[in-house]
Amino acid sequence: MPWPTNWSIAEECENVLLETNPTSPYSVTVWGVGDQQKFYVAAGERDNRWAQYLEKYPEVTLSVDGKLYAAQAQRVQESAEFEQIRQAFVAKYDIDPDPDFKTEGALYRLVAAQ
Repeated sequence: MPWPTNWSIAEECENVLLETNPTSPYSVTVWGVGDQQKFYVAAGERDNRWAQYLEKYPEVTLSVDGKLYAAQAQRVQESAEFEQIRQAFVAKYDIDPDPDFKTEGALYRLVAAQ
C-alpha cells in the first residue's frame, strides 16, 4: 500500500500489528497514533523483545485495518516531539500518564520505507 499522506485514517483503530526482525519475523499487536505523515507506536519497556528488534532492525511492516505498509522505525529522541506524541497516546487511549515512561519506555516514529 502507498504510505498515507494523513494518518487520521487510523484514529478509530485501537490496535495495529507490527512485524519486526526481517531475519526471523516477529509480530506484535500494539497501540498506535498518527500525526500527519508519521505513525507512532509505543513500547512500555525498552527491553521488550519487539522494541529491541526495532533498535537492531528498523525495517518493519505495519498492518492497519488489514492494509500493509512498509516502514522504517526511528526512536523518538527529541523532547518536544516525545511529549507531544506521549500526550496523543494518553488522549487516544484514555490512560493515566506513566511517570516512568520517559526513562523506561520508548516511542517509535514510523515513516515510509525508502
